[in-house]
Amino acid sequence: MAIAPFRVVRSERGISLAFRTPPPADLEHPQIHQSLGSVSGSSVPGRSRAVQVSVPDSAPDMIRHMVYSQLRLKPRVHVVPPDTVGRILDSQEGSALAGDRRETARLLGQRLAVDAVLEGVIRVYREREGTKFAADPAAVGFEIRLIGARDGKVLWVGDFFEEQKPLTHDFKGFLERGGTFVTAEELARAGVARVLQSLPLGAD
Repeated sequence: MAIAPFRVVRSERGISLAFRTPPPADLEHPQIHQSLGSVSGSSVPGRSRAVQVSVPDSAPDMIRHMVYSQLRLKPRVHVVPPDTVGRILDSQEGSALAGDRRETARLLGQRLAVDAVLEGVIRVYREREGTKFAADPAAVGFEIRLIGARDGKVLWVGDFFEEQKPLTHDFKGFLERGGTFVTAEELARAGVARVLQSLPLGAD
């Protein structure tokens, strides 16, 4: 398996939408996210006001490496190091396919002899503001897709969104996070582990 570079879903102003409260499940659909992302400063029906937050440039690569580290632990799954994937995509042939996700998967399949390619999109990455004891909580949302290298078809999709709630709103969940407000990186790491548990590869 190869892991393609992750990307950020941005609105026209280069931002993603974070929420003061977690969105309902149907907001995980890409078309709905893109629709919301094109509306600046509008309120979301039934939710508190959306907060426009720039996703850090480092977030896609960081989460991609988290995915790589987790997949290496799965039995009977061979994962190509991200640096090897990068060299192919930086080549003349790879650069010519930039933006074509299906053809990129086929190229990686041919050059690396892998059956599938993982790709990911980061939708929300809002850092904690404050300390671990008193803060505006972090929020992270992303989607990971498994693409067949031969035909470019989507074989599996896993997604994650969480905005940590304070103790008064989620007693059990807050204690599960150690009784403190975690950073966006810590939230992302937990999200990657959770999503990859459902990946139907490497099972005993």
